[in-house]
Amino acid sequence: MAWSCTRNSVSNHDHLAEAADGFLAREGILARWLAADSLSVLCREMYGALRESHGIARILIVAQRADCPIEWAMAPEDASTAAIEEWFETVSRRRSSRTAAPMGTGPESAGAASELVPPGELGLVADCRVDASPAVSYTIFCTRSAGDEEAGNLQACDPFKSALELVLCNLARLERVRELSHIDTLTQTFNRRHFNVRVTEEVDRARRYGRPLSLLIADLDGLKALNDSRGHQAGDIVLRYIAQTIRHTVRSIDILCRLGGDEFAILMPDTDQGRCQVLAERLRQTVAERAFTIGGLGDPVRLGLSLGGAVFPVHSDQPDRLLWCADMALLEAKRRSGDRVVFFDRSYCEHLKMPLGAADETT
Repeated sequence: MAWSCTRNSVSNHDHLAEAADGFLAREGILARWLAADSLSVLCREMYGALRESHGIARILIVAQRADCPIEWAMAPEDASTAAIEEWFETVSRRRSSRTAAPMGTGPESAGAASELVPPGELGLVADCRVDASPAVSYTIFCTRSAGDEEAGNLQACDPFKSALELVLCNLARLERVRELSHIDTLTQTFNRRHFNVRVTEEVDRARRYGRPLSLLIADLDGLKALNDSRGHQAGDIVLRYIAQTIRHTVRSIDILCRLGGDEFAILMPDTDQGRCQVLAERLRQTVAERAFTIGGLGDPVRLGLSLGGAVFPVHSDQPDRLLWCADMALLEAKRRSGDRVVFFDRSYCEHLKMPLGAADETT
């Protein structure tokens, strides 16, 4: 049985609307949902609250942006990934083929929701827009317990839908804040905070699947002299140009982060040293051949790019040590007058102490 949440669907169920208000207020259910800091936590909280009182056997929440699923959560966690991905594809195809109003808004929402609810499921669709962010739509499906004809009616009434929209909007804003905390405001690349998270994730993934992972650290040659001669505004303009150049040169799967100052890190999944060397040289040459125009702050300038590289697991199998190896390679590139690509070699750091525990495991 498929249903959607429109006012007409509950016009004859005022007592359910009153029950919804009481249910959400009782035992702080709404407060707990608002405190959820992720889709999975919200899903578990909803499941715990609705399982006993309303005969809900399973809850699936899907978040979509630009008709593309970006996240999903299920409670209890007993669904196969393949089944969820198949459902994603079905929903995306149907939504992209329609020109109706956003789901959950307008008179077309009833039919739209019915199309997307699998047989035997109860569905509630809400469209949530947060400030200037791209629209995020959430689809919530509840599996009704066998033989319980009234289960799910509570979810169809306006107070329940409004509460869910409030909770989902709160989650979307929280996610937006998280995104902003991982973005460098000057270059619009990821920042050091994001790098620290992703380098650990990518090393773990490379170890799990037995794949190589390359890390490049790029440093802009001559930026300090440019700042001293033309001011830091000129240096900021060049940093933005460099970030754009790197972004357009690396692959879409590569992860670009600004570590600070004029240093950028590039994580390259599934990339060995040979392929990384090719990309690094192409990037160095692209920067060397480009003249950077700095508006009214003087003539165009040409700068070099020094790059230091390290590869998992050849040089290290730990995130912090991999970063240290790439940094040592970068120092060697700078020592050789810059504007070159250098990969880590133990001889570069024989006079230095490596991070704790790294000396025995880094080759």
